[in-house]
Amino acid sequence: TQSVDASTCSTASIAVSISVEEYAASPGPGANESYTLSSQAQQLLISAQTQYGAVWAIQSLSQLFEAHSAAAVVLTSFPFVIEDTPSFGYRGMLIDSARHYLPVPTIKRFVEQISWYKLNVVHWHIVDAQSFPLQSSAYPFLSEGGAYSPSQVYTDKDVADVVEYGKERGVAVIPEMDMPGHAAAWGFTPAGSNYTAHCPSYSANINNIPLDPSKDEVYEVVNGVLEEVLNLTSPPFLHLGGDEVVYGCWEEVDTIAAFMKEKGIPDGDGLLSYFVGRVHKNIAAVAPPLIQYQEVFEAGFRDSNAASNAAGTIFHVWKASSPAPADAIQDITAAGYRVVVSNSNYWYLNEGFGRLGTDTYTRWEDVYEHGIIDNITLTSAQKDVSHSYESPCCLLMLTLPCPCPAGDWRRRLLVGRADR
Repeated sequence: TQSVDASTCSTASIAVSISVEEYAASPGPGANESYTLSSQAQQLLISAQTQYGAVWAIQSLSQLFEAHSAAAVVLTSFPFVIEDTPSFGYRGMLIDSARHYLPVPTIKRFVEQISWYKLNVVHWHIVDAQSFPLQSSAYPFLSEGGAYSPSQVYTDKDVADVVEYGKERGVAVIPEMDMPGHAAAWGFTPAGSNYTAHCPSYSANINNIPLDPSKDEVYEVVNGVLEEVLNLTSPPFLHLGGDEVVYGCWEEVDTIAAFMKEKGIPDGDGLLSYFVGRVHKNIAAVAPPLIQYQEVFEAGFRDSNAASNAAGTIFHVWKASSPAPADAIQDITAAGYRVVVSNSNYWYLNEGFGRLGTDTYTRWEDVYEHGIIDNITLTSAQKDVSHSYESPCCLLMLTLPCPCPAGDWRRRLLVGRADR
């Protein structure tokens, strides 16, 4: 590679040739994103298997230019050859529009920015205990009572707009409908009040209120909403949450206790597994592979599909302890399941302002230095499943001006292989 003295450069015309082998129907995990970027004389060549590889090649090309003056940029290394394949098929960040409503232009700006870093997933945490901003044509009362205001909602058109905007930039939108916990907003109106468990001892904290898994009508509305979400987004995966369910609330409701006795369900773990299994079964015909937070695995839920099957559940490891992330990854992948990793000690970006209400701060150095599978020994079989979809998925509760890549990505903005 030859370095060029920018002060001696003259204006030149450089042709860019892009060759794509096949069209990929959608971006994100599953799409072939590999590419080759090279130079020949006054020509730049991009060769990619799909259009999304070409998108990332263009991003890499833009990173090779340096500002020379207010009116000019220079390509400082020439000639060159870059062969790039991502180490992780799922490279995502999360936005939370339930605790903090985010206007559609803000979400689109976020999508634009993460594409600069070759991140290919927006994990959209749409609803939570605080609000239900997603409009449902079948159940309009959910957003009518659950949104912060009539103007702070997401219409079908809004959701479709975000999905299409991401598709044009190589970014898949993976919606999350967190359940059965964090569900208070499902019951903010009289029409929805029967969907949530009523437990007076726990009602002071809105995050304590789960859905009532003993009622058939709960599964009917859940199925209806999920089918609408899938029709709008056609995502590669659908995230169904499952974290932080307060079992004590369920235990306080007599009708739920009677339901558990009737079904032979011994405890909260069993009831969580029952709920998840029933929802999975109900939407199996129309759903892509489903993602659940690690608590669902810890509760004992196991997919009815073969664990190593591509249609099997993916578990999202997020907790910093109990168990340690390394242990959780080991256990889940040993059982044949794929994982998405977002260690909250490092990749919860809001905790740069105080970790979970403490005075412990996450330094930017910690975010950059943390490796996804550092100090973890995986068998060949575990690597086959875990490497397919394991990546940081930073939970973004604050709108940042510029999201940054984590871990060893800083070494691989141009070259995606860990050994380069």
